[in-house]
Amino acid sequence: MASIVTPEQTQTTTIRVLAIEGDIAPAARVRSVLTNTFERLRLTECETVDTALRELTAGKADCILLGATAEDPEALAALSRLRAAGIETPVIILATKTDRSSVDRALGAGAQDLLLKGQFDERLLGRCIEYAMERRWVEFELAHQALHDGLTGLPNRALFTDRLGSALAHLEPGRRLAVLLLDIDRFRVINDSLGHDLGDRLLLMVAERISAALTDGQRAARFGGDEFAVLCEALTDHAGAVAAAERIERAFATPLLLGEEAVFLRMSTGIVLAGTDTDTDAVLRDADAAMNRAKERGGGTHEVFERPLHQHAVQRLKIEHSLHTALLREELTLSYQPQ
Repeated sequence: MASIVTPEQTQTTTIRVLAIEGDIAPAARVRSVLTNTFERLRLTECETVDTALRELTAGKADCILLGATAEDPEALAALSRLRAAGIETPVIILATKTDRSSVDRALGAGAQDLLLKGQFDERLLGRCIEYAMERRWVEFELAHQALHDGLTGLPNRALFTDRLGSALAHLEPGRRLAVLLLDIDRFRVINDSLGHDLGDRLLLMVAERISAALTDGQRAARFGGDEFAVLCEALTDHAGAVAAAERIERAFATPLLLGEEAVFLRMSTGIVLAGTDTDTDAVLRDADAAMNRAKERGGGTHEVFERPLHQHAVQRLKIEHSLHTALLREELTLSYQPQ
């Protein structure tokens, strides 16, 4: 599939336009308009959506012109098929009707613009193509920013959680997955010592080292702050997840260099193995419990989740709550004060 074209690229790149049009007359009109004015635009014609999908799968279009009646269900069905196939290429509908309801239906189905057949010139069509690609790029960027960490470019917590849920839902019989939750030991001290700018550079380097330590079927994310996560799929036991944690630990055996400053880091990692009998919240909760246990052991190590860890975390929370309640109610009394 073609990548999304940026606004800057529309000024310098040959834009590949794909026309899906069963009626050859409008297609001939489009070809004439484009070739007479825009040498940097290349037009490919397809008479059916099936043919277009083969072209688009090969990545041969930056913009799609869909010739059809906008209020025709077949036209919107064709657009839906493109989107369902994962085609993100911007679409302009060349319609026989452009009333408000037709425009709303077309845009609601995923089109970027709608033009009236036979009533556009070179300048209008060219501008619509460029604007459609720019709008699609803006949509793509906003979606990317909403699901990725702005500093490292890694998936954020929302995207990781979504992928985890999808992976759990599609687990094959006998297969498991694992989640690694990683936290940099004493990062607040390091960040306060270096300053936030160098701290950000350090986090970027950490993300790169974690990603470089992973193998196929393993994907990293940044949850925020100094916390990262890794999703390991297609496992049969926890050995693959433990091996990933050990590779990450070895990756930080050598210091990170920030100018002339060498910074040694250690990671505390919680590992949880999950199957179809659990959900995303429980997986992340258990991974967090295992990570906290690794920190309690001194950090710089990994801990595989076991059920008593959850029971320990629940019991600790109950004790803390009871102590706070007792303080508020003045239920604590001093029986002995050593001198």
